[in-house]
Amino acid sequence: MNKTVKITKVDGLRQTLNIKISSEIYKNYFENIAKDYKNKVKLDGFRSGKVPESVIKKKYHSNIHSDSVSMIVEKSFSEALIENKLVNVSPPKIVIKSNPSFEQPLEFDAEFEIMPNFEIEGLDKLSIEEVQVDITDKDIDEVILNIQKQHIKWDESTEAAASQDKIIIDYVAKIDDKEIEDLKRENFTFIIGDNIKGDESTVLLFQKFYEVVKGKSKGNDINFPFTLPSSFMNKDVAGREVKFFANIKHIYKGNLPELDKNFYSKFGLVDGSDEDFKNAVKVHMESELANRKKSNSYANINDQLLNLVNIDIPKYLLEKERHSISDQYKSFMKDIDENTNKELDAIASKRVKLNLIYMKLADDNNLLPTNADVESYINKNYPPDQRSSVIKSKDKDKVFSEIKNKILEDGIMSFVISKGKKVTIKKNFSDVVN
Repeated sequence: MNKTVKITKVDGLRQTLNIKISSEIYKNYFENIAKDYKNKVKLDGFRSGKVPESVIKKKYHSNIHSDSVSMIVEKSFSEALIENKLVNVSPPKIVIKSNPSFEQPLEFDAEFEIMPNFEIEGLDKLSIEEVQVDITDKDIDEVILNIQKQHIKWDESTEAAASQDKIIIDYVAKIDDKEIEDLKRENFTFIIGDNIKGDESTVLLFQKFYEVVKGKSKGNDINFPFTLPSSFMNKDVAGREVKFFANIKHIYKGNLPELDKNFYSKFGLVDGSDEDFKNAVKVHMESELANRKKSNSYANINDQLLNLVNIDIPKYLLEKERHSISDQYKSFMKDIDENTNKELDAIASKRVKLNLIYMKLADDNNLLPTNADVESYINKNYPPDQRSSVIKSKDKDKVFSEIKNKILEDGIMSFVISKGKKVTIKKNFSDVVN
């Protein structure tokens, strides 16, 4: 027999293929590779291609042997996967058990992780929210006010700080008179009363700053105690009371721009009326609302898919994703503590699991996009003057890959939505986009 394969389950998704290849196969590879060497190598005293095989085999025996083994291992491993209907998700760890010769067979072990085998059932039980939103005049007025605030004119003031004033301070926090580097800022800027989103520590600290600077004037020194939440990133001081010392450097009063033709012209409306501007804002709101409804729907469906299926996650894929996330995190953070490590592990696990679910749905339901689908997407979504340059770009492969992922996600979501139970929910504009 020229080849034998034995499968052994190690643990979890790890398996080992023990493969034995006959000496005859090794000999054939060796002889053929020796001929290739004969045609390629140049030796003094011989014309090109005329070096005797005996000389080639003697001089390059080690190289020919190594090339033969590498080719046999690669080919026989790939064949064994196909013959046994296995899909590896990690590169194989190869251990040569017996080195081949013209009389001795090749034997090696290949250890790797396989793709988990699972089924996706219960898509018809998923709750697909169909959010209905009526954009009201009040919604439009609030958005217009936010636009005005983005173009506010700030004038420095000597008056006491009040709500909606812009404040610039320097501050430092201390414990037992020792400064905490994570809580030290110069020219820290905020607007009193602004709605702040972020982690618990950030939100609470902003609210405290709003409270303590109100009624104070430029140049005033402020100090106050503040108990850091247990969720604070620096675990050495999380949950402890610190004392803040701040100095108000500047106070600015804001003046909203008038809603007139001059203001409207900044947004491309020449001689625009109040109604023209309001209609333009509404069109933008409708676009933003559609995008946010879509992203919220996708996130909701993804969460349900994650809860729908139990999967053994390949360690190789998990570690690969974990390293990728850690590298991104380290690029803007100093250190990764134990709690952060746990959070990153959970994120990596969800991402890998969701990718496996996506792959299964795509394979089972013929949802994988083709290059023709990509070109159709480009023709539909890119301006005519950009289409040719995108298709002929030197980064075409990268662009096509990104678009394929987008088409795949949309295709999977459409498929899942078609199977799930529709639930109509009425919401306010602000509830959806904020």
